[in-house]
Amino acid sequence: MLRRLERRFWITFVAVLGAVLFFAFCQARFGSWDFYMQTQKAGWGVTPEFLEPLRWGHYTLFAPDWTQPRQVSQFSMAVTIWMVGLMGVAEVLAQWQARRRGISSGVRVRLPFYFCAVAVFYIAAAGVASVGFESMIRYQFCTWVLGVLAAAHLFAVVPPQGRVTRGALLLLAVFLIAAGWWLQGIYAGIFTRGGWFA
Repeated sequence: MLRRLERRFWITFVAVLGAVLFFAFCQARFGSWDFYMQTQKAGWGVTPEFLEPLRWGHYTLFAPDWTQPRQVSQFSMAVTIWMVGLMGVAEVLAQWQARRRGISSGVRVRLPFYFCAVAVFYIAAAGVASVGFESMIRYQFCTWVLGVLAAAHLFAVVPPQGRVTRGALLLLAVFLIAAGWWLQGIYAGIFTRGGWFA
């Protein structure tokens, strides 16, 4: 038990070390540890707004104007929120299946993934809310990676039962992959035509 905790401590330490070194560099080079935040505020007017991500009016699931980076960001944020919601439904169904089969669902392993996914999304959204969530697309990448890792673990520990369920999950995966490629194509098209996109 202590050996497992020690290993987790060192992994966390190494992961946090990058941020600590970045802030130390800013302090040593520019005389201010929060130099990056100051440049964001001075250059683009970015200030944190902690309640804005909780307002559903900022998100849209309807076809945005693909030439407007803010609308595209708000659309992709709504898709990310739906992904997190689908993971919640999948988790509830997996808990029910695990109890019915008398096996462990492994939810304690996935809880840190869910927490980090939501925390990263919320912190990034609160940070760029003041500029209409511009650049939010790139900040959502970590949330998607954590969601995929949690889903992979979930379906490895509690495999879906029945051909219909497995077929539906396969179709959902194919749809999400196709939708992802479609969105990437749109984003690449905007960028290659000279539109600002991040």
